[in-house]
Amino acid sequence: MLADSDILTADDLPERVREPKDPLALALDSGELSIKKTSRVMEETLIRRALEKTRGNRTAAAKILEISHRALLYKIKEFGIA
Repeated sequence: MLADSDILTADDLPERVREPKDPLALALDSGELSIKKTSRVMEETLIRRALEKTRGNRTAAAKILEISHRALLYKIKEFGIA
């Protein structure tokens, strides 16, 4: 890596590393036309956001997502979300 000084800063990194794009935007911009693949990315992203917003409270996340608690638990396992 080339830098102007001995210490690397965020400005020395490529833009794609400094500011990663939103997974939903990446999925939609990828040219992928599979509804199954794109909806999987959307579902996982929304679940992660709901869990983050509720600080891991799965019952509250299920309510925000408007799905059952059981469905959320299934999706968490399916997507490998910790």
